[in-house]
Amino acid sequence: MSRTAIASPWELVEAWQDPFVGEVVPAARVVNDDGYSFAIFRSADGRVRAYYALPPSTFDRLPAEGRVLMIRPGTMDSVEIEAEIVPGRFVEKGRTDGLSVRDLIWHGQEPAPTRGTLRNLLDSDRLHARFFLDDGRTVDTDWMLDGAPPVIAQALTIETEVDQAERDWAKILAATLIGRVQSCSANGLNRACINTLDACGAILDKDRDTVGFEACMAARGF
Repeated sequence: MSRTAIASPWELVEAWQDPFVGEVVPAARVVNDDGYSFAIFRSADGRVRAYYALPPSTFDRLPAEGRVLMIRPGTMDSVEIEAEIVPGRFVEKGRTDGLSVRDLIWHGQEPAPTRGTLRNLLDSDRLHARFFLDDGRTVDTDWMLDGAPPVIAQALTIETEVDQAERDWAKILAATLIGRVQSCSANGLNRACINTLDACGAILDKDRDTVGFEACMAARGF
């Protein structure tokens, strides 16, 4: 395992091209002293994705599928990213071209992220990454996140600050929905249950009423 240097300053790239789909979008990008690139951008579908790349001059390569990357923002929990060749229908995994990884980090549906990878990036001072190479080796690198939030905010057109009440509600909402999705999938995907979850979810979106949501699910047999 080898380890590389810390990052150089962040920049806003007005016309950054996503190598995987060819879209040209604004992106917040940083390249560290060893040539490792990291970018955050909003795709045309409104979702926010991250791009992690090995130095362009390297002979190292990433596997075509399976575990390709581990990231850890600051002192937050680490996240492992797996790549797939054929995109899944319901869950989006990472994608790789051998030199870089693209991964979904936020749904992009709110003024600011309240939890998850993007929130952790905004709240941290550095990002550590470990690339898993196709020959079994690993290589580590770091990017500094100081000064990143305003650049990220500009690239994504988002706010970066979220009050504690919003963060608390985000945790409650996630726990409620994850629990229900798991119950809808306990014996294989129950499409009727998922459709009911989607319909009753409007109560959570509009009123933030978990009791009313559960009553709605129960009234429809779930």
